[in-house]
Amino acid sequence: MTTTVAAATTTDAVNEFVEESISKSESPRLKTLAEQTYSFSDLKSALKYAKRAHRLCPTLHGLSDLLTAFKILTTAVDNTIGATTTPHWYKILDLEPFSHINSIKKQYKKLALILHPDKNSTSTCVALEDAFKLVNDAFSVLSDKIRRKEYDMRLRIDMQCEAVAATVVGNYGGVVAMETFWTACG
Repeated sequence: MTTTVAAATTTDAVNEFVEESISKSESPRLKTLAEQTYSFSDLKSALKYAKRAHRLCPTLHGLSDLLTAFKILTTAVDNTIGATTTPHWYKILDLEPFSHINSIKKQYKKLALILHPDKNSTSTCVALEDAFKLVNDAFSVLSDKIRRKEYDMRLRIDMQCEAVAATVVGNYGGVVAMETFWTACG
């Protein structure tokens, strides 16, 4: 009986070791696949491959940086202000709207260290450069007092319009087209 338990434990350990070896060898392939998929402008699939690679081997060199870049790029695509194509700069920096300038500077420095091309000389992925440019753009808007006030005003108006639209839709149970100041004047 003891021999059977010991053999089962040994078999489980061997199976776990084999699975771990396969995972570690599969992870670089998935990372490369994510980079290639991004180069073909398929961000959604690239993020999926990078997440899978990270799940298999979270310590793979450069993978967490690549995943951060893909998340920033996805945020930029999925979050814009109102009917415009202006990205939601706070979300790109992974901050709450109207955050204090010190929080903005701190988060910018953190992301810049992760994404800066000089810090990632081993990676040739364009996604890191694209994400770095977005982070720089976000910081340039949010660190300039005048541009930030203008941006915050547009963001507040958009948030208020969303709240009103949600109330109208909630009260009437249907979709109601609403015209905002920016769409009426723009």
